[in-house]
Amino acid sequence: MRQVRPPNPQRRSEQARQAILDAAFRLCADQGYARVTVEAIAAAAGTGKQTIYRWWPSKGAVVLDALLAAAEPQIGFLDTGDIRADLDKQISSVAGLMTSSPLGPPYRGVIAESQYDPELAQAFYARLTGPRMAAFARRLAAGQVQGQVAAGIDLGAATELLYGPVYHRLLLHSGPLTPEYVSRVVDMGLTGLRPAPGERPVARPEILPSRESSDAGSAQVPRGGRSRQAILRAAYELCGRNGFGALTIEAIAARAGVGKQTIYRWWPSKGAVVLDALLSVLQGPGGYPDTGDVAADLRTRLATVVPLYTSRGFGPVYRGLIAESQFDAALAAGLYARLIGPRMAAAEARIARAQEQGQIDDRLDPHEITEMMYGAVHHRLLLHGRELTAGYAGVVVDLAFGGIGAH
Repeated sequence: MRQVRPPNPQRRSEQARQAILDAAFRLCADQGYARVTVEAIAAAAGTGKQTIYRWWPSKGAVVLDALLAAAEPQIGFLDTGDIRADLDKQISSVAGLMTSSPLGPPYRGVIAESQYDPELAQAFYARLTGPRMAAFARRLAAGQVQGQVAAGIDLGAATELLYGPVYHRLLLHSGPLTPEYVSRVVDMGLTGLRPAPGERPVARPEILPSRESSDAGSAQVPRGGRSRQAILRAAYELCGRNGFGALTIEAIAARAGVGKQTIYRWWPSKGAVVLDALLSVLQGPGGYPDTGDVAADLRTRLATVVPLYTSRGFGPVYRGLIAESQFDAALAAGLYARLIGPRMAAAEARIARAQEQGQIDDRLDPHEITEMMYGAVHHRLLLHGRELTAGYAGVVVDLAFGGIGAH
């Protein structure tokens, strides 16, 4: 008589774990991150909710593990000796994953969720974004040894300068993310990182720290009655205090002393209320100074928006809107048309004047130049890497200007 072996609990656990990861990834790809729940993942995997919570603290943590399992085999970093080709291939592969049908929704979803969940933000950077940025910086460091990248630059900031425009288009909806766009970004950024004529290759490069060194604006009285002003003020204060994820229409209505229907009479969603609230504390389209020195003007302007983005009041509201816009096409369009776009246009107008004055290469697109610099800032803001400080603006402009300046 053949002896029957008892079932292996470890194998059973691993099968359940893999079923959960497969279900989470498939549901996010099919339905979008926002619609997926832990209950739905459990049902699709044939497990109970408690089985999921035994291994993961949240939906975001499950999806992050599922994303890593799916993306890991597809992201590699080659060193062929041609740094331009290697960087183009790497950034293009990442951009392709971001916009692909199976990987895009969970990727954007985890980034969005990480704006509200500090533990998820830390895990996302430590396990996905950070290692890939480190690999990119190491490739730039190898380029220094090969004499293809200048010595003495902050390689971490240079990595953000090249990746930043990709994330800007992905998360702030400032244009289509195409292979052609990636190639132009690599050309523009890498031109600024080239060594000066006669500069010797370095032997042992290292990633240098960024140099460190409010543009909150005055509260603008919005049009409408006292109820409308009270609603906007309540939305801004609650969002800044508790975060966008915890904000509800009910809470806004209670704090403003109005009924929910009053809010829905003017706004279709929580995100639309918060966008108006955010705009109510800003003045104008964010015009640029014009001292005649465009590099100095860009440093000045970027150095003033960084404290705004990282402030306790504006920062959580702004990041929350960007996060919510990943799931709400109407909010994404409104956020770009009313906040992001006008401020980019102001930067583009300043850059265009500098092109006419011969300070910036007139063959380059002012919109793409703006995305490069603001993209680096948003990379630090939204992907939770190194600290975003006002002094970082100078690092970004100096690195970028080597590639965009008139040659």
